[in-house]
Amino acid sequence: MKTFLAVKNEDTSKPQIFIQGFIGSSWFFEGNTDTGIKRMLDSLGDKEEIDVVINSNGGDVFQGIAIGNLLKANKAKINVIINGIAASAASIIAMAGDTIQIYSNAQLMIHRASTWEEGNVDDFRRIADQLESIDKSVKASYKKRFNGTDEELQKLLVDETFMDAETALNYGLVDEIVDEVEETDPQEIEEETAEITAEVFAKREQRFAAFANALQKTIRKED
Repeated sequence: MKTFLAVKNEDTSKPQIFIQGFIGSSWFFEGNTDTGIKRMLDSLGDKEEIDVVINSNGGDVFQGIAIGNLLKANKAKINVIINGIAASAASIIAMAGDTIQIYSNAQLMIHRASTWEEGNVDDFRRIADQLESIDKSVKASYKKRFNGTDEELQKLLVDETFMDAETALNYGLVDEIVDEVEETDPQEIEEETAEITAEVFAKREQRFAAFANALQKTIRKED
């Protein structure tokens, strides 16, 4: 899945923000971040409504929480539309919507926090405690909407549950199932994708250059 963050119809009363692909970033990869979302929201100014279209397998849980909270704090009515999948951290972002729509063939996935680690037994005990704490934050992201019991929500998280549109609706995690697809000019999509991809690669090259420069400085110090 290609990763990009884009805005469309920004000069209208109801612009669209597209969140696709990885949530978070690294040295070599610029994904969807709270910094990028804040910059985009600031550039839009005061709007009555903003549509946020999500298609993402997730990523960094803290970035998902931060992005969701930025959307909640915005004065505009936030309409979330899940048009592919909102999984993991992306599902946390989705919960920020004042309204949440999901296409009939799309999916929502929620699970407990997870990570990679190495070290001794003390390291793993510490990480387990941290993950339990993060799980509380993750659960809090769904509790306001979830219409079942706390035990039911916990089981869904433990089981790493993929939900079709109807299941997500029954649990109260979305408000509406939609089927209508807005007509879009294929050439416009191609041009927008090319522009976004060029920007992503440019940022990636900057990160590679910064990393190479830092590595070179470290090698010189060791010499």
